[in-house]
Amino acid sequence: MRFFSLRSTLAAPSLCGVLLCFFLAACGSAAELFPTPLPTVTLVPPTDVPPAIILTETATPATLIDPSSLLQPTSVVEIAPLLASVEIESRWLEALISDLATHLKIAPSLVIYVSAEEIAGEFAPVCEVENLAGENDDPAYFLRFMVGTTLYAYRVQSEELFERCSNTQQADNEILLAADPIAGELVRMAQQLVATQLDLPMRRVQLVSVNVVIWQDSSLGCPRANQTYMPLELPGYRIVVQTGDTSYAFHSDAERLYACPSGSEQLPEATVEVTAEETATD
Repeated sequence: MRFFSLRSTLAAPSLCGVLLCFFLAACGSAAELFPTPLPTVTLVPPTDVPPAIILTETATPATLIDPSSLLQPTSVVEIAPLLASVEIESRWLEALISDLATHLKIAPSLVIYVSAEEIAGEFAPVCEVENLAGENDDPAYFLRFMVGTTLYAYRVQSEELFERCSNTQQADNEILLAADPIAGELVRMAQQLVATQLDLPMRRVQLVSVNVVIWQDSSLGCPRANQTYMPLELPGYRIVVQTGDTSYAFHSDAERLYACPSGSEQLPEATVEVTAEETATD
Protein backbone atom coordinates (compact mmCIF):
# COMPACT_ATOMS: atom_id res chain seq x y z
CA MET A 1 0.00 0.00 0.00
CA ARG A 2 1.41 3.43 -1.07
CA PHE A 3 1.21 6.33 1.32
CA PHE A 4 1.40 9.94 0.36
CA SER A 5 3.10 12.45 2.47
CA LEU A 6 0.81 14.99 4.03
CA ARG A 7 3.38 17.74 3.37
CA SER A 8 3.41 16.94 -0.32
CA THR A 9 -0.32 16.97 -0.49
CA LEU A 10 -0.60 20.33 1.18
CA ALA A 11 2.25 21.85 -0.82
CA ALA A 12 0.72 21.19 -4.24
CA PRO A 13 -2.26 23.52 -3.87
CA SER A 14 -0.02 26.26 -2.49
CA LEU A 15 2.21 26.07 -5.52
CA CYS A 16 -0.80 26.35 -7.80
CA GLY A 17 -1.99 29.38 -5.95
CA VAL A 18 1.34 31.09 -6.30
CA LEU A 19 1.43 30.46 -10.04
CA LEU A 20 -2.11 31.73 -10.44
CA CYS A 21 -1.28 34.91 -8.59
CA PHE A 22 1.84 35.42 -10.69
CA PHE A 23 -0.15 34.95 -13.92
CA LEU A 24 -2.80 37.46 -12.88
CA ALA A 25 -0.15 39.97 -11.88
CA ALA A 26 1.51 39.61 -15.27
CA CYS A 27 -1.77 40.18 -17.08
CA GLY A 28 -2.43 43.29 -15.01
CA SER A 29 1.00 44.77 -15.88
CA ALA A 30 0.43 44.24 -19.62
CA ALA A 31 -2.91 46.02 -19.42
CA GLU A 32 -1.24 48.97 -17.78
CA LEU A 33 1.56 49.08 -20.39
CA PHE A 34 -0.78 48.77 -23.40
CA PRO A 35 -4.12 50.35 -22.46
CA THR A 36 -6.96 49.91 -24.87
CA PRO A 37 -7.67 53.31 -26.63
CA LEU A 38 -11.05 54.81 -26.05
CA PRO A 39 -13.03 56.45 -28.87
CA THR A 40 -12.76 60.31 -29.05
CA VAL A 41 -15.91 62.13 -28.16
CA THR A 42 -16.40 65.78 -29.29
CA LEU A 43 -18.41 67.77 -26.86
CA VAL A 44 -20.86 70.11 -28.66
CA PRO A 45 -22.21 72.98 -26.59
CA PRO A 46 -25.92 73.06 -26.44
CA THR A 47 -27.61 75.32 -28.98
CA ASP A 48 -29.93 77.95 -27.67
CA VAL A 49 -33.45 77.26 -28.71
CA PRO A 50 -34.88 80.40 -30.37
CA PRO A 51 -37.97 81.73 -28.78
CA ALA A 52 -41.19 80.94 -30.49
CA ILE A 53 -42.30 83.58 -33.02
CA ILE A 54 -45.77 84.80 -32.41
CA LEU A 55 -47.45 85.93 -35.63
CA THR A 56 -49.75 88.90 -35.32
CA GLU A 57 -52.02 90.20 -38.02
CA THR A 58 -51.07 93.62 -39.49
CA ALA A 59 -53.90 96.04 -39.50
CA THR A 60 -54.83 97.35 -42.95
CA PRO A 61 -54.86 101.18 -43.03
CA ALA A 62 -58.17 102.75 -43.83
CA THR A 63 -56.59 104.86 -46.60
CA LEU A 64 -54.15 103.04 -48.86
CA ILE A 65 -50.99 104.86 -50.00
CA ASP A 66 -50.80 105.76 -53.68
CA PRO A 67 -47.59 104.17 -55.08
CA SER A 68 -46.90 107.30 -57.13
CA SER A 69 -46.57 109.31 -53.92
CA LEU A 70 -43.56 107.19 -52.95
CA LEU A 71 -41.57 108.22 -56.02
CA GLN A 72 -39.00 110.92 -55.35
CA PRO A 73 -38.74 113.74 -57.91
CA THR A 74 -35.77 113.38 -60.23
CA SER A 75 -33.00 115.82 -59.36
CA VAL A 76 -32.19 118.46 -61.97
CA VAL A 77 -29.00 117.70 -63.85
CA GLU A 78 -26.62 120.63 -63.62
CA ILE A 79 -25.62 122.10 -66.98
CA ALA A 80 -22.05 123.29 -66.57
CA PRO A 81 -20.58 125.98 -68.82
CA LEU A 82 -17.30 125.56 -70.67
CA LEU A 83 -15.96 128.88 -69.37
CA ALA A 84 -16.24 130.70 -66.05
CA SER A 85 -19.70 132.23 -65.84
CA VAL A 86 -22.29 133.71 -63.55
CA GLU A 87 -24.80 131.24 -62.15
CA ILE A 88 -27.91 130.73 -64.29
CA GLU A 89 -30.97 128.76 -63.28
CA SER A 90 -31.18 125.34 -64.90
CA ARG A 91 -34.70 125.86 -66.20
CA TRP A 92 -33.50 128.94 -68.13
CA LEU A 93 -30.74 126.93 -69.73
CA GLU A 94 -33.08 124.11 -70.64
CA ALA A 95 -35.49 126.58 -72.28
CA LEU A 96 -32.71 128.21 -74.32
CA ILE A 97 -31.16 124.92 -75.40
CA SER A 98 -34.57 123.66 -76.48
CA ASP A 99 -35.20 126.88 -78.43
CA LEU A 100 -31.87 126.71 -80.27
CA ALA A 101 -32.23 122.99 -81.01
CA THR A 102 -35.69 123.62 -82.46
CA HIS A 103 -34.40 126.55 -84.51
CA LEU A 104 -31.54 124.48 -85.98
CA LYS A 105 -33.60 121.27 -86.16
CA ILE A 106 -31.05 119.26 -84.22
CA ALA A 107 -31.03 117.21 -81.03
CA PRO A 108 -30.66 119.26 -77.82
CA SER A 109 -27.64 117.12 -76.87
CA LEU A 110 -25.67 118.78 -79.70
CA VAL A 111 -25.99 122.21 -78.09
CA ILE A 112 -23.06 123.08 -75.78
CA TYR A 113 -23.46 125.71 -73.09
CA VAL A 114 -20.42 128.02 -73.30
CA SER A 115 -20.81 130.97 -70.93
CA ALA A 116 -23.07 133.53 -69.27
CA GLU A 117 -22.46 137.08 -68.09
CA GLU A 118 -24.63 139.76 -66.57
CA ILE A 119 -25.10 142.91 -68.63
CA ALA A 120 -26.52 146.34 -67.88
CA GLY A 121 -27.81 149.19 -69.98
CA GLU A 122 -27.64 148.80 -73.72
CA PHE A 123 -27.30 145.31 -75.03
CA ALA A 124 -23.88 144.06 -76.05
CA PRO A 125 -23.07 145.14 -79.63
CA VAL A 126 -22.32 141.56 -80.65
CA CYS A 127 -26.07 140.84 -80.54
CA GLU A 128 -28.18 142.66 -83.09
CA VAL A 129 -31.63 142.45 -81.52
CA GLU A 130 -34.13 144.95 -80.21
CA ASN A 131 -34.22 145.51 -76.47
CA LEU A 132 -36.55 143.12 -74.75
CA ALA A 133 -39.78 144.38 -73.28
CA GLY A 134 -39.64 144.15 -69.53
CA GLU A 135 -38.83 145.98 -66.39
CA ASN A 136 -35.71 148.07 -66.80
CA ASP A 137 -34.63 147.14 -63.29
CA ASP A 138 -34.58 143.42 -64.08
CA PRO A 139 -31.07 142.07 -64.62
CA ALA A 140 -30.29 140.83 -68.10
CA TYR A 141 -27.81 138.16 -69.10
CA PHE A 142 -25.81 137.40 -72.19
CA LEU A 143 -25.49 133.64 -72.83
CA ARG A 144 -23.53 131.83 -75.51
CA PHE A 145 -24.04 128.33 -76.87
CA MET A 146 -22.02 126.38 -79.41
CA VAL A 147 -23.09 123.94 -82.11
CA GLY A 148 -20.17 122.50 -84.02
CA THR A 149 -17.80 125.49 -84.15
CA THR A 150 -20.51 128.17 -84.41
CA LEU A 151 -21.51 130.37 -81.47
CA TYR A 152 -25.09 131.48 -80.88
CA ALA A 153 -25.97 134.20 -78.36
CA TYR A 154 -29.08 134.99 -76.30
CA ARG A 155 -30.19 137.96 -74.25
CA VAL A 156 -32.17 136.67 -71.30
CA GLN A 157 -34.25 138.25 -68.55
CA SER A 158 -36.29 135.26 -67.41
CA GLU A 159 -37.30 131.75 -68.38
CA GLU A 160 -39.97 133.13 -70.74
CA LEU A 161 -38.38 136.47 -71.64
CA PHE A 162 -35.41 135.88 -73.94
CA GLU A 163 -34.38 136.53 -77.51
CA ARG A 164 -31.87 134.86 -79.80
CA CYS A 165 -29.29 137.06 -81.48
CA SER A 166 -29.54 137.18 -85.27
CA ASN A 167 -25.79 137.13 -85.86
CA THR A 168 -23.40 134.27 -85.12
CA GLN A 169 -19.66 133.94 -84.58
CA GLN A 170 -17.01 131.29 -84.99
CA ALA A 171 -15.73 129.85 -81.74
CA ASP A 172 -12.21 130.91 -80.82
CA ASN A 173 -9.45 128.57 -79.75
CA GLU A 174 -10.17 128.95 -76.04
CA ILE A 175 -13.72 127.71 -76.47
CA LEU A 176 -12.80 124.93 -78.90
CA LEU A 177 -10.14 123.55 -76.59
CA ALA A 178 -12.43 123.79 -73.57
CA ALA A 179 -15.02 121.77 -75.49
CA ASP A 180 -12.50 119.14 -76.64
CA PRO A 181 -9.94 118.01 -74.00
CA ILE A 182 -8.22 115.68 -76.49
CA ALA A 183 -7.57 118.57 -78.86
CA GLY A 184 -6.30 120.63 -75.93
CA GLU A 185 -3.76 117.96 -74.99
CA LEU A 186 -2.58 117.59 -78.60
CA VAL A 187 -2.14 121.36 -78.91
CA ARG A 188 -0.04 121.35 -75.75
CA MET A 189 2.13 118.55 -77.21
CA ALA A 190 2.61 120.47 -80.46
CA GLN A 191 3.64 123.61 -78.59
CA GLN A 192 6.05 121.64 -76.44
CA LEU A 193 7.67 119.98 -79.48
CA VAL A 194 8.31 123.34 -81.17
CA ALA A 195 9.52 124.95 -77.95
CA THR A 196 11.94 122.08 -77.29
CA GLN A 197 13.28 122.04 -80.85
CA LEU A 198 13.87 125.82 -80.91
CA ASP A 199 14.93 126.03 -77.26
CA LEU A 200 12.20 128.56 -76.47
CA PRO A 201 9.83 129.00 -73.53
CA MET A 202 6.54 127.27 -74.25
CA ARG A 203 4.61 130.52 -73.83
CA ARG A 204 6.38 131.86 -76.95
CA VAL A 205 4.63 129.23 -79.09
CA GLN A 206 1.15 130.50 -79.90
CA LEU A 207 -1.84 128.56 -81.17
CA VAL A 208 -3.08 129.80 -84.56
CA SER A 209 -5.80 127.29 -85.39
CA VAL A 210 -7.12 123.84 -84.62
CA ASN A 211 -9.78 121.98 -86.59
CA VAL A 212 -11.25 118.52 -86.80
CA VAL A 213 -10.29 116.51 -89.88
CA ILE A 214 -11.28 113.10 -91.24
CA TRP A 215 -8.05 111.78 -92.77
CA GLN A 216 -8.49 109.52 -95.78
CA ASP A 217 -5.59 107.12 -95.14
CA SER A 218 -3.04 106.12 -92.52
CA SER A 219 -0.64 108.88 -93.61
CA LEU A 220 -2.84 111.39 -91.76
CA GLY A 221 -2.64 113.75 -94.72
CA CYS A 222 1.14 113.93 -94.70
CA PRO A 223 2.45 111.12 -96.98
CA ARG A 224 6.14 110.41 -97.41
CA ALA A 225 7.84 109.37 -100.62
CA ASN A 226 8.12 105.64 -101.36
CA GLN A 227 5.65 104.77 -98.58
CA THR A 228 2.42 102.79 -98.92
CA TYR A 229 -0.54 103.73 -96.77
CA MET A 230 -3.75 101.91 -95.93
CA PRO A 231 -6.88 103.69 -97.16
CA LEU A 232 -9.27 104.29 -94.26
CA GLU A 233 -11.05 107.16 -92.57
CA LEU A 234 -9.36 108.36 -89.39
CA PRO A 235 -10.77 111.21 -87.31
CA GLY A 236 -8.10 113.60 -86.13
CA TYR A 237 -6.92 117.18 -85.99
CA ARG A 238 -4.89 119.70 -87.94
CA ILE A 239 -3.09 122.03 -85.55
CA VAL A 240 -1.11 125.13 -86.52
CA VAL A 241 1.16 126.87 -84.02
CA GLN A 242 3.40 129.87 -84.59
CA THR A 243 6.48 131.48 -83.13
CA GLY A 244 7.63 134.76 -84.60
CA ASP A 245 6.73 134.77 -88.29
CA THR A 246 7.04 131.00 -88.72
CA SER A 247 4.10 128.61 -88.60
CA TYR A 248 4.23 124.86 -87.95
CA ALA A 249 1.50 122.42 -88.96
CA PHE A 250 0.82 119.20 -87.08
CA HIS A 251 -1.46 116.32 -88.09
CA SER A 252 -2.85 113.84 -85.60
CA ASP A 253 -5.36 111.18 -84.84
CA ALA A 254 -6.38 110.26 -81.31
CA GLU A 255 -2.98 108.67 -80.59
CA ARG A 256 -0.31 110.12 -82.91
CA LEU A 257 0.96 113.63 -83.62
CA TYR A 258 3.17 114.38 -86.65
CA ALA A 259 4.82 117.61 -87.78
CA CYS A 260 3.93 118.01 -91.45
CA PRO A 261 6.42 120.12 -93.47
CA SER A 262 5.13 122.93 -95.62
CA GLY A 263 4.14 121.66 -99.06
CA SER A 264 3.59 118.07 -97.89
CA GLU A 265 0.05 118.47 -96.59
CA GLN A 266 -2.82 116.72 -98.37
CA LEU A 267 -6.00 117.94 -96.73
CA PRO A 268 -9.39 116.35 -97.41
CA GLU A 269 -11.67 118.48 -99.54
CA ALA A 270 -14.25 118.68 -96.76
CA THR A 271 -11.77 120.21 -94.32
CA VAL A 272 -12.80 123.68 -93.20
CA GLU A 273 -10.12 125.34 -91.15
CA VAL A 274 -11.26 127.28 -88.13
CA THR A 275 -8.89 130.20 -87.75
CA ALA A 276 -9.36 132.53 -84.83
CA GLU A 277 -7.51 135.22 -83.02
CA GLU A 278 -4.14 133.95 -81.87
CA THR A 279 -4.27 132.82 -78.28
CA ALA A 280 -1.12 132.76 -76.19
CA THR A 281 -0.90 129.78 -73.85
CA ASP A 282 1.21 129.32 -70.77
